[in-house]
Amino acid sequence: MSRSSRRFLSGCFALLPILLLFTGCAPAGTQTSPTAALRSPDPAFSRFYTQKVRWHACEQSAQCANVKVPLDWSTPDGETISLAVVRHKPTGRSQGSLFMNPGGPGQAAIDYVGRTDYRDYFFGKQLQQHYTLIAFDTRGVGRSRPAVRCLDAAGMDDFLYRLPTATPGSAAYIQESRSQLKAFGEACERKTGALLAHMDSMSTVRDMDVLRAISGDARLNYLGYSYGTKLGALYAQTFPDRVGRFVLDGAVNPALGDLASTLGQARGFDQATKRYLSWCLSQSNCPLNGKVAAAGKQLHRLIAARQKHPLRVSDGRWLGVSAAVTGVSQAMYSKDLWPRLTTALRQLRRGNPNPLMRLADEYNGRSANGTYESNTTEAFYATSCLDSPVENADTSAAQRSLRKAGGILGDFWADGTSMCDGWPISATGRPGRIRAAGAAPIMVVGTTHDPATPYSWAQALAKQLQSGFLVTNEGDGHTAYSTAASRCLRDAVEGFLVQGTKPATGLRCR
Repeated sequence: MSRSSRRFLSGCFALLPILLLFTGCAPAGTQTSPTAALRSPDPAFSRFYTQKVRWHACEQSAQCANVKVPLDWSTPDGETISLAVVRHKPTGRSQGSLFMNPGGPGQAAIDYVGRTDYRDYFFGKQLQQHYTLIAFDTRGVGRSRPAVRCLDAAGMDDFLYRLPTATPGSAAYIQESRSQLKAFGEACERKTGALLAHMDSMSTVRDMDVLRAISGDARLNYLGYSYGTKLGALYAQTFPDRVGRFVLDGAVNPALGDLASTLGQARGFDQATKRYLSWCLSQSNCPLNGKVAAAGKQLHRLIAARQKHPLRVSDGRWLGVSAAVTGVSQAMYSKDLWPRLTTALRQLRRGNPNPLMRLADEYNGRSANGTYESNTTEAFYATSCLDSPVENADTSAAQRSLRKAGGILGDFWADGTSMCDGWPISATGRPGRIRAAGAAPIMVVGTTHDPATPYSWAQALAKQLQSGFLVTNEGDGHTAYSTAASRCLRDAVEGFLVQGTKPATGLRCR
């Protein structure tokens, strides 16, 4: 199983063609009594912390429940919403709960604990033996109710795969994109209602503390990937005395604004693409030739040709530039997908767009029958556009920067548009450094060639956090820990989460 299903936290500046401890004792930090920790920090919200939850058998040997939280965390007596939660009891002696978030924003999480194959991939035997594993669909996502809704399947196809009538970057293209985005946002507001204004990350952090309390844990133990690292860092900032053992893998840098984030990802995907090309050129079946620079130009031409000459897919849709870049970018999430990309590019050169479109569909969560597996895309926009305002930057200068940072695919990153243009609700969040003073030690894991959350972001977050420390995974793909990771990395993560053992300073795993 690859990790390619995890969405990354995209900056809002460009409308991209992709949406894209210590040994043997309790964690250090400010001490809070278990009884006090199970109470709400604000008595007005006590009913949520003390609610009775009914668990029932579900999925594969797991248990499911629905938990009530406020729609608006500033209104304790207002409307409520329901979070879908899943847990799997430990196979041995329990030492509490371990919460997991797979990323996003907007990634449904229930399967990661509920399904045996997912669980066995994302949680090593030690974690399954000692922890009650818990995952939940964040507010508005997946099985949580109400859910963010915007378009039906046909509408999503049009939104994600529509062929532009103008050249990307032109004034006509920008106007067309802005009109499309405005219509999308209006549809989300119309179909979702009041929830759309409360999809911000800080509301989810407050939800997490309710879930921790009703699970009976004085402190939150947490494994967060990608966008899940932002949730973890915000939780540590908000509730430092309730931090247990935290691992933040594939870290987001919360201090970056949307343009800086997008530039970082543009560089990350360019680095990953070049590493793929180097690997491809070493294979006998690579459809590209020469050195990496020459192969990069060939790849660029192959994608750019889809502007004037899109290719019809077997189901009647068209593979244009946007879908082609999405398919290529999807393969950068895991080295396991590189052989599939090679096949897709070879077929594309022969006029067959189907394999590359399948990669794009996997990124967008589109099933072969034309339906969408979840509302990930809608929730992605809802949270991203609330969490970070669009910057009033010099558009021309920003596009030049994106074109340079994106390298091989830079022309396709710098299309002159902003994904949150026309969003109906103003952002409530702001970028900023997170120190989380007083929190227990927090492990930050960074992968040296991670395209979606560049290694420099993990370095930055580890430095920002007062108690943060960095573990480096030398490799490719997005995020690091799973049962398929190196023994070095598995031992570091599992030893920290289970025994509280902090690895050697500066640990690097291959």
